[in-house]
Amino acid sequence: MTTAFDLVASLGGAAVVLAVPGPTNALLAAVGAGHRRGAAALIGAVVLGYAVSIGVLRLVGGPLVEALPAASALMRVLLAGWLVFLGCCLWRRLPSGASRAVGPREVLVATLLNPKGAVFAFVLWPQGARAAEVAGWGAGVAVLVAAVSFGWVETGRRLGQLGARQGLAVARVAALVLIAFALVLGAGVLSPLV
Repeated sequence: MTTAFDLVASLGGAAVVLAVPGPTNALLAAVGAGHRRGAAALIGAVVLGYAVSIGVLRLVGGPLVEALPAASALMRVLLAGWLVFLGCCLWRRLPSGASRAVGPREVLVATLLNPKGAVFAFVLWPQGARAAEVAGWGAGVAVLVAAVSFGWVETGRRLGQLGARQGLAVARVAALVLIAFALVLGAGVLSPLV
């Protein structure tokens, strides 16, 4: 049985995981640096992406990986390819162009494939909790996702307001973060083969 302390500790862990720079946060900061309007749609895409990711991983991902271990490697390869593609798109554009290159669809896909979803689904998920407790935990995670996402958009926006150079730097750093995550995922797939 899950206690209230367990749920609060799990939400605290979720806040930390969400705040760490990653693919979704890098995209949000890059869009913010480009002064793009419509942050609500991007934040909605992040909330939806994590909700779908966690649900699919809990219902399908765990059993699928147990039955077919190669499924995990295939998902990592697909995610790495997507992150490299997004990183290259961000690198080649100025901050305003970066914000046009990244919309709710790209943020949704990056979030669906974000490894943080697996952390929520398998590590932070309140084990042994009743349905009402899981629902409360899910609502808490959704609020945290929205708040942290807004923070990353706002951080990018404020850095972008410092000038075109800083906005370009945000887009370039975001591109490097995406490509670095892709390399880490690729290395994770290749390491058992070496």
